[in-house]
Amino acid sequence: MVRCHRQIFPDNISKKQGNVSGGNGVQEDESQTMTVPAENRNGGNVIFPVIVQNMRDGVIAVDGTGTIITMNGPARAILSLGETDFVGENFAEALLHRSDLGDVIDAMLDAIYAPNNVLTRDLVIRDETGSERHLTIRTSMMQESGSESALGVVAIISDVSEKVQALRERAEFGHLAVLFLSMLGLANILTLIVDQYLDVDVYSPAFAWAYLIIVAGPVFVTAYWLRLPAASIGLTLNNWRQAVREGVIVSILALGALVGLSYLVGDTQPVTGTVDYSSPAGLLLVILLYAPHSFLQELLARGVLQSSLARLTNDRSGIRSVLVASLIFGLFHAHFGLPAVAVTAFSGMLFGWLFLRHGNLIGATMVHVIAGTAAFALHFV
Repeated sequence: MVRCHRQIFPDNISKKQGNVSGGNGVQEDESQTMTVPAENRNGGNVIFPVIVQNMRDGVIAVDGTGTIITMNGPARAILSLGETDFVGENFAEALLHRSDLGDVIDAMLDAIYAPNNVLTRDLVIRDETGSERHLTIRTSMMQESGSESALGVVAIISDVSEKVQALRERAEFGHLAVLFLSMLGLANILTLIVDQYLDVDVYSPAFAWAYLIIVAGPVFVTAYWLRLPAASIGLTLNNWRQAVREGVIVSILALGALVGLSYLVGDTQPVTGTVDYSSPAGLLLVILLYAPHSFLQELLARGVLQSSLARLTNDRSGIRSVLVASLIFGLFHAHFGLPAVAVTAFSGMLFGWLFLRHGNLIGATMVHVIAGTAAFALHFV
């Protein structure tokens, strides 16, 4: 705030140390003042108009009677005041018809009645639609150079809604990431218990669905409770043409790589059941069961986990989130053995890269279904 005021007022700031905290979220500093040379006292000359009008923050200056000396464009935009010029009007009376700005009016009046204090107040205002905007208002006294008398107060109004929303999203997605990892650990423990003590085939499609539901159920319920936008977890058709085109290309390349690898390693034994992949009916059955299963895996691993990690760690490039989510994705398949973990972790990096490029789950799911079915048919997993 002090730096900003130094840009606005010529030779106008005297600063002393000693901050104290006031109640109700208000920061007070009784020792900071803004001195204004006497030659700059009259009217609009108090503030350099060009500097003030080009600031991102709103600026409102009022004299000791509450009369508005200046109000820049950003201030009118932040407070949704339109293009009306309020200079010369009483601040409280000019905004009296705006019930949603009651806290803003109170902040300015508090500053006028206690001009020796520097106040910082965080406010939330709501428009007619109920949308919230988070504001920070900093007020300081204007004082004539060489005099102890107060000329009025100046307020710097900052719209911090985007910052507050970003922090809120980080907290929400962090909650999702922790929940996801907890449910994944629980599902793996249950798988080990069932495999050890019960006569249940943990490699069967039925158990694969049960495993996925254990992990997905609480995560999706929480995402719905948090009212996360569908697009934030990849449920969008944006860039669908690019996703389909690149998904087809990558699927063809993945099929070629898997077939070539199968010739190199020779015949392997299946570990996932007794489905006859050589018959069209068997292959169709696998695809019908595996496609929705793959979509839910991608929604969890990419839409929820990768997106959560990106927001939680402020990973702007997304690379770290792809790597970490892929390693965790490999744990989905721990009960298939270490080779399956390695294969799925590596393929998860490919899926994560596609999700990062497209911002949707289309391409990643396409490659997952096609490459996964081929991996099962060739007995890689």
